[in-house]
Amino acid sequence: MKVEAPESRTIRRVDWGIAPHEVGLLADYEVLDAFGRVLPIEVRDEGTQGGKRLFVDLTRPVLPGENAELVVSYADRSVLREGQEWIFRHEGDYPDDRLVSRAVLLPRGAVIRQVSPEPSYRNDEPDRPLVIWRRYFPAGDRSPWEIRFTVG
Repeated sequence: MKVEAPESRTIRRVDWGIAPHEVGLLADYEVLDAFGRVLPIEVRDEGTQGGKRLFVDLTRPVLPGENAELVVSYADRSVLREGQEWIFRHEGDYPDDRLVSRAVLLPRGAVIRQVSPEPSYRNDEPDRPLVIWRRYFPAGDRSPWEIRFTVG
């Protein structure tokens, strides 16, 4: 996640919202700064639909005209198993049009069997395969991203 300070303001804290269907991921959420330090997350209720707002204090302020990079990660518990095959699936369903990037780092020893739709980037290294998508979702589009893989 890129944090950019406008020419007229220093940024010391960032915030963003998560949808109700993402709230279950909060237990595994981590935000790291550019040096790999875990930053504390403050969570507040947002609206009446069950969404949340996340607030993170930066370890170093982003000065006017500068930018900083944060890494947001979580363990996705929505991976399913069918026999020997594991399936990672993510559906859109955003309330407005948006460009979404999703990076999925698979477990050690994973072998990718199928990816759909075609990812923006794919690295099949045996140590930890990585798949990255960047896609435009029109409001309400539920088209899934899916990775089928085996482990070990």
